[in-house]
Amino acid sequence: MLGKYKNKHIKHYFIDRVEMKFGYLFYLNPSFIKNMDKPVCKDCKYFKYDSIYNDYSFGKCGMFGKKDLITGKITFEDVGMARKNECGVNGTYYQEN
Repeated sequence: MLGKYKNKHIKHYFIDRVEMKFGYLFYLNPSFIKNMDKPVCKDCKYFKYDSIYNDYSFGKCGMFGKKDLITGKITFEDVGMARKNECGVNGTYYQEN
């Protein structure tokens, strides 16, 4: 669509006008962002960061897991699965760190 504009100034003017018209809808109004008011797992006191993968998505939830009855080792649940199955979207067991 912008390829038909030969003049750079007209092209930039068009882009600026579009950003001005629609930018406020997406950048300034948080009501368009889902789960904006929900707690974030990485800020929970039970969140355990996995430094091996260096990514919050691979973290563990210290609230949920299971204990091996033979060795006594506790294996914590992945943070994504814990949030989906146990804690829920609203973060039922969330406690701020």
